[in-house]
Amino acid sequence: MRYEINTLVGDEITTVEVAVFADDESILLAGKTAVCTTDEAVARQYAEDVFLADLRVNFPRKIAELALPIDTVEVVEDVPSVEEIPEV
Repeated sequence: MRYEINTLVGDEITTVEVAVFADDESILLAGKTAVCTTDEAVARQYAEDVFLADLRVNFPRKIAELALPIDTVEVVEDVPSVEEIPEV
């Protein structure tokens, strides 16, 4: 399974189209969204980190196995230091 991202940069908004392909290259799912930016890299990052991730959540039977770069990001819990904890 793989995905493809196409962007069309406008004056204020970038249109992002994504397609998710099966191993046999048939299209499993396609979607389109608008991102309020004229920076193509920002729009592509949004497509990978947010839009495709949301599609995967909303269509688990079709694309649950889709691997995204965001899957490898380690989330570290923000623990305040002793100096940051206010006294009561």
